[in-house]
Amino acid sequence: MAIEQAHQASAGGRITLPAWFGELSPLGLIALYAFAVHFAAAGIGRSRAIVWTLYLPYAAPVMLAFACFGLAVLAFIGLRRFPSLSLASALRCELERRGLKPAVLALSLPTVLAFPLFLSLFSSFKALIPILQPFSWDAGLAELDRALHGGIDPWRYFEPLLAHPLLIRALDFVYHPLWSLGLFVLWSWQALDRRRPELRLQLLLAIPMGWIVLGSIGGVVFSSAGPCYFAELGGDPDRFGPLLTRLAEIDTDWPLVSHMAQSALWGLYRSGAIGFGSGISAMPSVHVATAFMAVLLARRYGPVPLALSLAIFIIIAVSSVLLGWHYAVDAYAGVLLVTPIWLVCGAVARRLAVRELSQ
Repeated sequence: MAIEQAHQASAGGRITLPAWFGELSPLGLIALYAFAVHFAAAGIGRSRAIVWTLYLPYAAPVMLAFACFGLAVLAFIGLRRFPSLSLASALRCELERRGLKPAVLALSLPTVLAFPLFLSLFSSFKALIPILQPFSWDAGLAELDRALHGGIDPWRYFEPLLAHPLLIRALDFVYHPLWSLGLFVLWSWQALDRRRPELRLQLLLAIPMGWIVLGSIGGVVFSSAGPCYFAELGGDPDRFGPLLTRLAEIDTDWPLVSHMAQSALWGLYRSGAIGFGSGISAMPSVHVATAFMAVLLARRYGPVPLALSLAIFIIIAVSSVLLGWHYAVDAYAGVLLVTPIWLVCGAVARRLAVRELSQ
């Protein structure tokens, strides 16, 4: 009887035991990852290299801007839905209609804030990968790429696009700023939106689990730097040299985030320093895997979100090769590995998620 009562919603709006357990599961996963990261860093005498606040200076203003923008959008929707109400009342009604009561917002806040902390841990550990496992897979991945694509390096298929600097600039924008901002939007939106509790929890589990399995574990197992550093690691400089030279030429007139970031990351790697976005790891591609995860989420929201997310995924997958970050097999592996992770997290979410009391 006591167990049944603990699983029932109370009239007073208290959070039930299973609701708390489901809510805490993404935080618990991040906490376990933090312990593992610190344990691994301590094992090589680099505990101080784990920095929890790498992304906070970036995340704080971005999240504040998203919050203000989101409230403005909801206020506009509320006024359209309830034209007779004041702005404040319309906003409050729209928030409540979406299950965003103050108690629910307070419960979601730790999950929202945990994401930049997780990214900081992830980036700190990523910088340690070459110490744990020196880069050794680049030559093999490059050969596999060529073997799978008719004896031609995959970037050559997209080489005609390099004749259009504005197009490359647009691809670079999607690959970096748009993807980064979209990642924060995706996490914050699902952390706050309670209308689909199972799908919400599935994403909140799948993102950290996917990054842990692909980016941390996979990054160590398949330690590689990517085409942009192929020559720096002793590979044939003529293999990706023409690609990198053309990108550098474009960067002269149309600055590319990729060109700047690749130079900065190599500098951090050579100095052994930890900085914003630090860490080099190519295989498998977390960038592409996350974009595909957005596709898996969007298909539950209808054809328009699905088409938009699919277009962004294709752009990111192509850009990962054309901008010199990844071998094509990195992208393939990201998609193949993140799919079962998404399905497993969905099965777990169906067991843990409960209908929120505010709905």
